[in-house]
Amino acid sequence: MRFFPLFVVLLLCRVPAYAGEDPLAAEIEALKRQVAEQAQRLDELSRRLAEAQGRVAPAATPDLSGTASPPSVAGDAGGDHWLPAEASERTGASLRGYAVVAYRRTEGAPDSFDQEEFDVYFNSPVSDRVSVFAEVEFSNGVRLTDPETGDDEDVGRVKVERALIDYHPKDWAQVRVGKFLTPFGDWNVNHADPLHFTTSRPLVVQLVFPETLTGVLLQGTLFPADWEVDYRLHLSNGSGARPDVADANFHKATGARVAVRPRGGVQLGASFYDDADDRYDGSHQQNFGVDFQWRPGAFQLIGEGLVSRAVGDGTGGAPEGMFVEAAYTFGQRFSPVLRYEWMRLPRNDTASRVGVAGVAYRPIAPLLLKAEYQVRRGGQDRWQSNALLASVATFF
Repeated sequence: MRFFPLFVVLLLCRVPAYAGEDPLAAEIEALKRQVAEQAQRLDELSRRLAEAQGRVAPAATPDLSGTASPPSVAGDAGGDHWLPAEASERTGASLRGYAVVAYRRTEGAPDSFDQEEFDVYFNSPVSDRVSVFAEVEFSNGVRLTDPETGDDEDVGRVKVERALIDYHPKDWAQVRVGKFLTPFGDWNVNHADPLHFTTSRPLVVQLVFPETLTGVLLQGTLFPADWEVDYRLHLSNGSGARPDVADANFHKATGARVAVRPRGGVQLGASFYDDADDRYDGSHQQNFGVDFQWRPGAFQLIGEGLVSRAVGDGTGGAPEGMFVEAAYTFGQRFSPVLRYEWMRLPRNDTASRVGVAGVAYRPIAPLLLKAEYQVRRGGQDRWQSNALLASVATFF
């Protein structure tokens, strides 16, 4: 029995060891794990928000912050705003832009340098829910003869590319009024030259729908589960002689776009655009498009396709086309790129086929040097000659 008190003491000494595993301590550990998981989730959402709104370079291309992905919603260099990170701070107006100088050599024509574009972006947050944005494009115009002196002079062109007012109370519901980029496909809404590896734009992006529209647009971003879903619905004047001032007919242009981003650098999009053609009585054209992106790491594969339906006499048929482009970036600087295009326009019996092989080099994040060789066949006469293109493009 002399050992019984010692046994009791030893037993009591074991109690704190078990007490360390009491429900309160276990709950504290569980809360710590939840906090760590939520912090990781917050970091991931912040990264995705930065990719969606603050990037100035496509995936597989380093941007100013070292990330890589295309802009999409409000606030990017190529999309419908400029740098939302600054706008969200509401620190005042910002001024940014990009410049492009190109060289072109086409068989049967003189080779030429071209000061293509000098675009300036103005962005000013009026309040935490209202902002004003404008893009003004300075580009080469035409060479005219002065009637008084008889001297030839180059007359440049100043164009208001976009001018809009945004009301954005929620991520899932934002209203935009003014002149905005036509939300059809991905390339057009992210059209700034330094965002792309090629000097030329695909034919299907250039020749079917207007680059910009004037009207009202409802847009937003939804986050079901781990996905992101962007939507855009618009009502506008459409195309015409002076679409920024007045509608050319009694048929308003309507359209919609939905882009879904699940995981693994994938984006899938669908677009619709309906507009009357004021060149023909009682006619209008409906365009249906799909687009995709796959950007696993340094590799990117993108593409867009379009089919149309034309109604009315004299339309000459409906356009249809597609392109697929692949690129791989080595060391965040050097990017070989390949693209294939197919395009059939109304009143053309033969479709245009264009093959593009090029390289892009980014010595510093905002600057992109590009060169490409085009093999062009079919379609219009001007698309039957091969061409060499090069350009220097930079954000500022």
